[in-house]
Amino acid sequence: MIKLINVSKFYQTENQIAQGLRKVNLEIGLNEFVAITGESGSGKSTLLNVISGIDTYEEGEMLIDGEETSSFTKTEWEEYRRNFVGFVFQNYNLIDSYTVLENVEAAMILMNYSEETRRQRALEIIARVGLSNHLHQKASKLSGGQKQRVVIARALAKDTPIIACDEPTGNLDSESGKQIIALLKEISENKLVLIVTHDFSEVEKVATRKIRMFDGEIVEDIVLSPTKPQDLKSTIQEPHHHLKDVLLMALRNIKSTPRRTIFTIFFLLISSMILSAEFGSFINSTTNNQNVNTYYPNSMECRVDVVNKNKAPFTQEAIADVLSVEGVKTYSQYDLALDCQLDFYISSEEFYNAPEIKGTLLPSTIISESELSYGHLPEIENEVVVITSTSRSLDDVQRLVTGTFSGSATYGFYRYYNNVNLKIAGILECSKLGLDGSANYLIVHDDMLSKINQNMMIITMADFSINYTSNLQPATTSAEILANDYLYHANPIIVPVDDVAENVINYYAFEVLEHGAYDASLTRTQYYDTLTYDNLTMNVMELSSISESIYPYGYIEVNESVYNELIHFELYQFSVFTESVSLSDSVASMLNYKGYSAFYIAGAETNQLTAIIVLLSTFVLLLGLIVSFIVIFFITYLILRRISVTKKKDYLILRSIGASHSFISQLILAENVILSVSSSVLCILLIIASKEFIPISILNTFAAFSSYHYYILILIFVAIAFLLSIKVRNYLFKGSVNKTMKSVE
Repeated sequence: MIKLINVSKFYQTENQIAQGLRKVNLEIGLNEFVAITGESGSGKSTLLNVISGIDTYEEGEMLIDGEETSSFTKTEWEEYRRNFVGFVFQNYNLIDSYTVLENVEAAMILMNYSEETRRQRALEIIARVGLSNHLHQKASKLSGGQKQRVVIARALAKDTPIIACDEPTGNLDSESGKQIIALLKEISENKLVLIVTHDFSEVEKVATRKIRMFDGEIVEDIVLSPTKPQDLKSTIQEPHHHLKDVLLMALRNIKSTPRRTIFTIFFLLISSMILSAEFGSFINSTTNNQNVNTYYPNSMECRVDVVNKNKAPFTQEAIADVLSVEGVKTYSQYDLALDCQLDFYISSEEFYNAPEIKGTLLPSTIISESELSYGHLPEIENEVVVITSTSRSLDDVQRLVTGTFSGSATYGFYRYYNNVNLKIAGILECSKLGLDGSANYLIVHDDMLSKINQNMMIITMADFSINYTSNLQPATTSAEILANDYLYHANPIIVPVDDVAENVINYYAFEVLEHGAYDASLTRTQYYDTLTYDNLTMNVMELSSISESIYPYGYIEVNESVYNELIHFELYQFSVFTESVSLSDSVASMLNYKGYSAFYIAGAETNQLTAIIVLLSTFVLLLGLIVSFIVIFFITYLILRRISVTKKKDYLILRSIGASHSFISQLILAENVILSVSSSVLCILLIIASKEFIPISILNTFAAFSSYHYYILILIFVAIAFLLSIKVRNYLFKGSVNKTMKSVE
């Protein structure tokens, strides 16, 4: 039995409070077919909404089988609607994107029926209302009469003791209206049917009781056909729902709205790509910062630099002594070259969008050929072995082995080597050298290292000058040796000539000195030593126009043997490589003990200024990343929130037919997580699958991602989905079903 005692309902607007029900007293029960009539605004729909639990009341008491409801929580009202009330609405409240079958099954999912029972029962009830031929037709495509039949089928599917009907024939033609009333009468046995109607004549033949409302009060209550009202009987279902049911409905919602789903995934995909690019740029930048060393860009963990403490050049005996230390694997006398970075520039059109190949240099003796994943060690100057890293996988490199590259080696602002015909001879996995893949390395032939090393010595480590006397005054002219055709120079160039005497230099100048002979000396100065040629005769001659175009600052001819001595440098410093990273520190200690000055590069701290710069740079990068994430996060959130507005009505329909707070929360979260994860995974797959088409600069940004970075990306979008789900859920449950439903209509 349902009993109302002095129940009042109020509606508050901006300027006034209106009374929907006024001190209503009523007692109804099973086996009754109650028609609630009255003029528009009389309170008949309000009464139905209060009895069915989709609206609240402010005064009085409503008893359900003797239990007071004034203290019911939202959860208890949800249980009441789910277990006691089946709804038939004037505006149908069907989920338009669902089929007939899906709408009916939705009610039984909320009732926790098993999957087998749901399908069998749904088919039986749909057949009972005459819609078997429309099982898979979407609700939006049905006629008004057909929609109302689906609503009745949904109410029947729950098998609840109360059927609450609000103007079920209001939007139907007379014939369809008669059929719906007849159907309601047919299903009314052992149930309480409450039907709100503005035209009592429609239900006069089937109603057992007539209640007429006026101005929020019951002004007439007539028993038309005596019955014996009984207490309500409901098969109470546990409110807990299996995750499988939540996922089933979430996938159904996603599948049933393809346009909205495609738009959402597309937008999330764009956001994923932007976030990936931002995150990848941060990883690249911070990795570069971590690898910063003011003097040694090549900070490979196995590398130890060695010099003599007395700054004397190394002899072969001293080199052998160094190599005899336990843990030393090999060495390279081209120490300066190891800190250059070699960049590959693809020159074959079929590899237009190939990943950039770059890295600091290692000697070919550092690894055996059998350890290569592909190919062979460099056998000639233009061959290179590429070591894999986080920014280039084995597959990335392997598809480039047939390409031809232009390459240049740089250190700082200078270029020390150029080759237009570089080839990838082999590929080595970074793990073979104990590397973590955060830095890029290349293994090259000693001929390349020798050229680069000599060019670096000539260009950056040595100064050349000519000292002479002019007009009884000593003077000095700086000079350069052109070690690289691409080097920008601002001084006369020293060039070798066979037929110039060893004690003569010819200086071809352009309006710098008066032509003639001068007493001069030629000096090469470097960190470790100074080489001087005294008692020279310098002949200053006019620079021809042709030579001027080649040497705008002039050139200096010297004897070829003198030139060779100028570009020859003793070995004052070299690098050794240890058998493993763990031995590097002990090898350096042993070499220091033996009287050398050994420097474990990777284990050394950068100078204080560099450390501060790196720290500030990392902080700025992190701050920029956080700001970017916040902006992208909230733009994504706001747009997804806007998309979710279009789905609120569907969720409210589920709430009106008994969906619990927890079920709807899980449903919203499941939908958003599925879409977010799908777009993130699609982003990852597109990056992996589209390497041939993505521009190099973008590809390198994405290439910095390792697997756990992608997990972070997915988690970010799951977080967005979680926050959005909370927001939508809170909106759906901020008030009564009726009040919230009106706010979205």
